[in-house]
Amino acid sequence: MAWLWVAASGAVQARDASAGEPGAELAVEGFYRLELTRWARFTPDLQYIVNPGGKYSNPLVATLRLMVHF
Repeated sequence: MAWLWVAASGAVQARDASAGEPGAELAVEGFYRLELTRWARFTPDLQYIVNPGGKYSNPLVATLRLMVHF
């Protein structure tokens, strides 16, 4: 489980506030790695992003990763 909060510098926040755009973004992520074999791993990942880019709606993002070692 991971948690990430990103905010711009004071000058950028002031510029964005004057333009009517909030500047902070929050991401919460959870993932789990499954070892299928000694050489193959599968990792599903789920992320929820609050206020992405300071102005977009909050998406729920799902990804799947397959790692194969030779």
